[in-house]
Amino acid sequence: MTRRTDDDGWSPLHYAAFFPFLPLKTVKVLLEHDVSAAYIVDSEKRTALHLAAVRGKVVTVRAIMFTCPDCCELVDSRGWNVLHFSATTITGRLAVFYDTSRPIPKFDVLIYEKDNDGNTPLHLFAAFGSYPQKFLSSDWRHAYKKMCGLNKQNLSVDDILGRNFPEEKVIPSI
Repeated sequence: MTRRTDDDGWSPLHYAAFFPFLPLKTVKVLLEHDVSAAYIVDSEKRTALHLAAVRGKVVTVRAIMFTCPDCCELVDSRGWNVLHFSATTITGRLAVFYDTSRPIPKFDVLIYEKDNDGNTPLHLFAAFGSYPQKFLSSDWRHAYKKMCGLNKQNLSVDDILGRNFPEEKVIPSI
């Protein structure tokens, strides 16, 4: 039953991860019954982990990640990993994901992975205005300047943070 999907590719775990009224216990029971359910992708290649992250369900995210750590590496059709999704939440949960006592699996790699548009999760955190203050320190800024580079619009994380968007050049018509 845990592997059955609807027309959109959502499994019971997708629903449990997405809807706020379903308790964490539901997620845990589904994972205990069949851990492979965490690797099921929907029609847009999103996993239950992605859905929990975009909904800001941190406890659910942690439960899935620590039960199935390899699912952190899965990306959707846009190339987004779990940290890209977390950047789009209202509060931007990066600080929660980077808990030094129990960091998420492969955080140091995932934070610099680029999506199909060349954006790392740090680019998205900057764009959505949910950039945690601890990541603005000079040590972090030096690291992400070196690792993130430019996206496909030639924007760095600093450009986005400072809202320093280059002027579009207008080519006069002939």
